[in-house]
Amino acid sequence: MKNIILTIVAALAVNFSALAANIGVDTVSSYGGTWSNGSDPASSPFTNWDLWTTGTGTSAFAGHLISAPAAGMANLGNSFVLYGYGAADTYANAQRTFDGGPLTAGQSFKISLATAWRAGSKGIDLYDSGWNNLFNFNVTADKHFAGGSELLNGANPWGYGADSRWDVTATQVNSTQLQVNIVRGSDTYTSGLITGSLSAFKLYAGDLQGNEGERNLYANNLQIIPEPSTPLLMGLGLAGLAVLRLRRVRKNG
Repeated sequence: MKNIILTIVAALAVNFSALAANIGVDTVSSYGGTWSNGSDPASSPFTNWDLWTTGTGTSAFAGHLISAPAAGMANLGNSFVLYGYGAADTYANAQRTFDGGPLTAGQSFKISLATAWRAGSKGIDLYDSGWNNLFNFNVTADKHFAGGSELLNGANPWGYGADSRWDVTATQVNSTQLQVNIVRGSDTYTSGLITGSLSAFKLYAGDLQGNEGERNLYANNLQIIPEPSTPLLMGLGLAGLAVLRLRRVRKNG
């Protein structure tokens, strides 16, 4: 009987891992202090980083590095950093697709973002496999925008906070619909259902009007995870019924 139970559980585990084939975590600690175009640790559930800049010149600068946020900012530890300043079109960009293709139903993409001084424009875009923009989260001046609308706490806009950290979670509700949740302290935002299958993202920061670290966009804790294991729980329930049936057959026999 024990062998039968173990066989059932093992089969369920294999099936569940197949449903969550894209899961994994990618943090700055895997990069050895250097973030460059094409970098991609073996443990990452994403494809190679595609890094580029726009609008640079003799007095306009943009780039990418690994650094901890400045004192007084949200503590993300060493993070991916994007900066661009000196002209309105000076930007740093960083994008990736997901290994294995779009998220499957019940899977989520998660990332933590931070900035302090809000000049310029910085945030994240979410895309499908055809690079159609599904959703944008943007911080500019003291305002926050999600899906094109300013974020409000009741009737009041989300306010300024030098230690702001935004935890963004995009969940594939089913094969054709996505939902995004953003948490900043006690402030929360949940989108409506968005048509599309999430397959890629882009970070950006530009027109920051200075080179102080507080102006930059910081990102870390990139993950692709399954939702709480509903498929597994259902499977274990079916396994339990199977075991009970086997016991009844054995007893009756």
